[in-house]
Amino acid sequence: MPGGAPEDVATLLARVRQVAPELADAPYEVLGEGWDSVALDVAGEWIFKFPRSARAEASLLREVDFLKAIVPRVRMRLPELVLHEREGAPFSQHRKIPGTHLLAADYQRLDEDQRNRLARQLADLHADLHAIRVSVMEGAGAGPVEAFPSPDWIEERIGQLPSRLMTYARDIIESWREELTCEEDLVFGQFDGHGWNMAFDHDVGVLNGVYDFADAGIGERHRDFSSTNWIDPDLTERVIAHYGAQTGIAVDRRRVDLYTAVLRLWEHLGEDEIPSSLTSLEAWAEYEASRAADL
Repeated sequence: MPGGAPEDVATLLARVRQVAPELADAPYEVLGEGWDSVALDVAGEWIFKFPRSARAEASLLREVDFLKAIVPRVRMRLPELVLHEREGAPFSQHRKIPGTHLLAADYQRLDEDQRNRLARQLADLHADLHAIRVSVMEGAGAGPVEAFPSPDWIEERIGQLPSRLMTYARDIIESWREELTCEEDLVFGQFDGHGWNMAFDHDVGVLNGVYDFADAGIGERHRDFSSTNWIDPDLTERVIAHYGAQTGIAVDRRRVDLYTAVLRLWEHLGEDEIPSSLTSLEAWAEYEASRAADL
């Protein structure tokens, strides 16, 4: 049995049988288990997600409301969540979007046509989400996305960095102070569009859909483009180009990359111990140095 304690999984499967008795004897897989939620893939067709805390329950309810508003307004396939509430404990069910994560090594294997097709799909999603009136999503419960740390917060902690990153960090702090003086261009977006939230068909090189809108919200347009830098900056470059061609809205790549840099610093300097955070920060600093040298 993959993941989870057997007695815990048995309880979850009993809840599945309550709402879908036809799946009583279906095979299943534990997709992920943490403090907040556990997800089951049942029969290879259905995903059931079970919150394990009040915070996770609130997050699930918020995502259900978001998707009700979003799904009719976007071209991308998204999960259509059905909310089940039994004995005061909500959980969700949705038809599985076939595909797996798209990570950096996967992107490197894509050919030119596949990369451009992927970028167009993601640009379409950004365009569709950003076109939804902020007031509509506020009515669906959307609020500001989690704020990034202030320049002062970063500056107070850069002594934790290796000396080789000190000049880079100070440059980011200066740029971040300047960014925060700019007028915000607020949109509703996913703000979490990295490859772990994608259902990608690696056999044919096609993105079948995206998921996880629990942390979606209202934020600065440029920040919403930064998540694909986790996959590859080349993809971000292509998404921005397709988005501009489609919408006529210019996106400043330097500002997008700044949000990535601040996030890398935040993850490494924060209290949470994130594996490989220093490696990710150093890789991003190296990328920015090579990009500056090419300009």
